[in-house]
Amino acid sequence: MRIFRYCFILSVLLFALACSDDAPSDEGRDTGSAPDASDALSDAHQADDAGAPDAHIDEDAGAPDDAGTPDDVSNVGDATDATDASDADATDATDATDPEDASDTGTPDTQEPVCDLACDTPPADTCADADTLRSFSAPGLCEDAACTYDFVDTACAFGCENGACKAPDNFLISEVYYDAPGADKESFIEVYGPANTAVDGLRLVAVNGNGGGEYATIDLIGQTNSEGFFVVMQPSAPAEWLALADQLDNKADLQNGPDSVQLRFGEQVIDALAYGEFSATEVAAGLGEPAVDAPAGQSLSRDENMTNTHDNFSDFQLADPSPGVGFSLPSCTDACTQGSTVCDGESALKTCEMQASGCLDWSAPVACSASQTCSAGACQDTVDPDDWFDPQSCSGAAWSAADALARLNSSSSVVLDSQTVLERSRTCDANGCGPWSAPQPNSIRYLTWSGGVTTRYTTLQTDTTLVLYNDNGTPKLSVRHDTHLAKYPDDHDQGIVFGLPAATVRYPRMRAWKMPPSQHPYDYQDLDNYIGRDAQLHVSANCARFESVSPARDSASEQVEQFVAVYRF
Repeated sequence: MRIFRYCFILSVLLFALACSDDAPSDEGRDTGSAPDASDALSDAHQADDAGAPDAHIDEDAGAPDDAGTPDDVSNVGDATDATDASDADATDATDATDPEDASDTGTPDTQEPVCDLACDTPPADTCADADTLRSFSAPGLCEDAACTYDFVDTACAFGCENGACKAPDNFLISEVYYDAPGADKESFIEVYGPANTAVDGLRLVAVNGNGGGEYATIDLIGQTNSEGFFVVMQPSAPAEWLALADQLDNKADLQNGPDSVQLRFGEQVIDALAYGEFSATEVAAGLGEPAVDAPAGQSLSRDENMTNTHDNFSDFQLADPSPGVGFSLPSCTDACTQGSTVCDGESALKTCEMQASGCLDWSAPVACSASQTCSAGACQDTVDPDDWFDPQSCSGAAWSAADALARLNSSSSVVLDSQTVLERSRTCDANGCGPWSAPQPNSIRYLTWSGGVTTRYTTLQTDTTLVLYNDNGTPKLSVRHDTHLAKYPDDHDQGIVFGLPAATVRYPRMRAWKMPPSQHPYDYQDLDNYIGRDAQLHVSANCARFESVSPARDSASEQVEQFVAVYRF
């Protein structure tokens, strides 16, 4: 029986050792519940000791082996516990690799790093190579704490440089036909560049002269012909015209102007043409001065050399439309030089102007005024040269007070001859001034007054004084009709007064006169509304010219007379 016990214990120990060798080690984990071999051997001895007395028990009281059975069961349980402990450790070691074991207290499982970048700022466009543009798009993808973006490669027809497709520098707008007769069916826009070269990426943009807004855009598709031309034409053009077109688009019918058309690459303007007459408030989006406004049936075209001085007025000229084949001179010839004039008989004038044919010719006659005749290519006043002379011959500078004193002090006598006094006048109102009258010799009027009563004369009287006024109503210069001159400053030191004792004053049909108290004893306040402005006296060696440049008005509706009077000494 004892031998059996030892054999049983030994087998348990061997089994425990085998299980202990197979189970992985749980370092740092409590393993006290699993007895080692020495513990099991100690238990065996204790069990043996505890069972020894049973062998001496009287067999009549019970079988010694039976009495030891409880110890054997207990000892077997101890060995079983060791096995269980080993099993528990083995299970724990296995659980440490199971990510789903919530109670696992072993080494944590390995996880992917978290990426919280927005990835909404893609890199700037770049050149993938000399002819390819690479463009990136958002949003990007966050991987390994970094953003990656999708990209698209675009072939650049003219090369890639500094992150952009290069613009062509050798394309021009060469011809524009915007005012075809009738419904503009044949309208077209022609571009010139290298022969057999793609125009993809180029576009034509029409710009309204009224406000500068863009009213049409045409994206060019295709390539230039063997001569370098590319024509965009109205689809409604006749068949013979359509055969010359490289692209059809209704927007090829540009407005008649004043407007502009630009050739662009992206937003970069490669070339531009403005045409027509632009007012100060209208927008010309061309180069230099605008080209002329083409009449119906004529185009605006560069010359056969495609000259480009970056000035539309110089670079474009009127031509017969010639889509896709270069410059074509108008079929007519000029009859005159632009701007020149010629008389049509004795009463009308013609001017050399551009005609609808595209050539210069004389305009319809324009009549001269009733007091004029046409002579030497100009409408001129109908007067005897002995009675009238060019006022510019008396165009000396207007005298200031100091200048007048210095100049007039050098003269001892100046006599105004009434037979050589000439006057021209015109009526002015709030809407402007009418035409000048013909010169009127000997019709100048003079005014005297006494106690408020006025008398008018048509001939010079003794002590008659010509008074020129400044813009605030005080005399600027007075010339007395006498054989002697007395020169004095006026009471405001604003001019020179001749003949202080004068009691009469010349009245040259203008409301620009009054006498200051120092010169006239009578009341003059009722003349306050007749103050003129900017009256000037010009003096040369043998004459004086007095003119009222800006006549006064009592009200916006009052008609007043402006005049020029010339005096010969």
